[in-house]
Amino acid sequence: MRRGIGSKEYTDPSEFYRRTFITSGLRALLRNALERLNGQGGEPVIELQTNFGGGKSHSMLALYHLCSGQTLASLPGLDEVCSEVGISTIPRASRAVLVGTAFSPSKATTYPDGTVVNTLWGELTYQQGINRQN
Repeated sequence: MRRGIGSKEYTDPSEFYRRTFITSGLRALLRNALERLNGQGGEPVIELQTNFGGGKSHSMLALYHLCSGQTLASLPGLDEVCSEVGISTIPRASRAVLVGTAFSPSKATTYPDGTVVNTLWGELTYQQGINRQN
């Protein structure tokens, strides 16, 4: 996602939600995230616990797209979830994507702007800084 690689049904927030059936579990996850982002409670830490093929990646992608800055009207199916939370707009949140296997623990990453990242924490910080600029 962060690299912009993937088919439209995964990379485009509108298309992703158009093709996604919002199950009760996904609804609860999205509701929790919206509550948290709007200062209405919501758990600060969420553990996605399902069997293999149980939808963890799909759930994480749903959260990623939820926080993409898209309008509520452009994300099919979320109007009901937002209504349950009592909001009419989706807040934008800074996002970071950390895939542990994509980083070398012994090799620094140098970005085009000259920033050198040595750790996963550095990567997280770098991505949050980039997201604030966009």
